[in-house]
Amino acid sequence: MTYLGTSFSGCSSLASIVFLSDKTEISDGNEYAEFATFAGCVSLTVYCPENSPIPESLDNKKFLYEMSNGKPVPYKILGKDSLADSDNGVILENSNLSGTSLTVTVADPDSKEKVTYNITIKDKDGKEIQPEGDVTVKIPLPEGWDGAKTIVSRHETDGTYTNMKAKFENGYMVFVTEHFSEYVLSLEELEPDSPADNTTSTDDTTDPDNTTSTDDTTDPDVTTSTDDTTASENGNASNSNGNNPATGFAIAIVPVIAASAAAVVFGKKRR
Repeated sequence: MTYLGTSFSGCSSLASIVFLSDKTEISDGNEYAEFATFAGCVSLTVYCPENSPIPESLDNKKFLYEMSNGKPVPYKILGKDSLADSDNGVILENSNLSGTSLTVTVADPDSKEKVTYNITIKDKDGKEIQPEGDVTVKIPLPEGWDGAKTIVSRHETDGTYTNMKAKFENGYMVFVTEHFSEYVLSLEELEPDSPADNTTSTDDTTDPDNTTSTDDTTDPDVTTSTDDTTASENGNASNSNGNNPATGFAIAIVPVIAASAAAVVFGKKRR
């Protein structure tokens, strides 16, 4: 069993703690440690497995959160009303996420202009599905980015981008969606992808109205050839390799007494 003790006391900007194991408790019975566990954590939300003893502690021991701005520490149950990706810090909240899992891959995580998150949820059989109802999404703000200037856009299948009207809250870009695909963090509104329909033709007939032809016949009215003309097609979906982003949030393993218990912490610790 792992005991938290006073590990997070005074971390006023700590936004989230994700417990990956149900073998973690607030303390080993030390009253001071219990009292001070989340002291000053005024922005905190706890995420933990369904069988974790932590929710019971937060529900039944008022002194655990009396120093957290006089308010209870909110919590969400992983695999029930929340999902979390421990590698990239993405968190989903919805009342109907039972039996689902979250997969997140990130393209260009170190970019200072555009970072793409490919977010998918899967059912118990591993099949990609869409959520039932609206889902609140929290994506950690990349390190060095200005939350007030950051835009979150959904990359649509037709190559356009939809501004999700995300807000910066406690270190996260937060928005609501009913559909998962690629979401792009950027500092400017994104232009639609260049259409590929009219840039390439495989028709054997040379048509002076077309801009590209694969016909071997030289036609002075045709202004371009097949050389490098399809480069604009590369403006479509971003690479979705699963690299970890430089989020600027602390990701740490809680000191263990039982080796199987761990917690992932998203947020900058300030004392």
